[in-house]
Amino acid sequence: MLGEVVVKWVEGIQTLLPMCLTGGYFGSLRLAPKQTECFVRSHLEYAIRTGREARFLMCVYFEEHWEDNLEDLRSSLNIQSPPPPRKLD
Repeated sequence: MLGEVVVKWVEGIQTLLPMCLTGGYFGSLRLAPKQTECFVRSHLEYAIRTGREARFLMCVYFEEHWEDNLEDLRSSLNIQSPPPPRKLD
């Protein structure tokens, strides 16, 4: 669920649609305590930065990029690599 919340935050920042913004906000409230800590410490900053700096992702035909190298695709969309996963014990 953590990944879905990050996606909603990126989507909300890029589109400013109320359903995306509220989905990101209320989705983050449903995270488990350890997930919330991880989200606040690293993933929220990543989502905000990506939403502001990345190319507008709603206009990207991802189906045309299945064969592309992931790092090349991230570079062309101006998306940084996400924070490394943390063990949530």
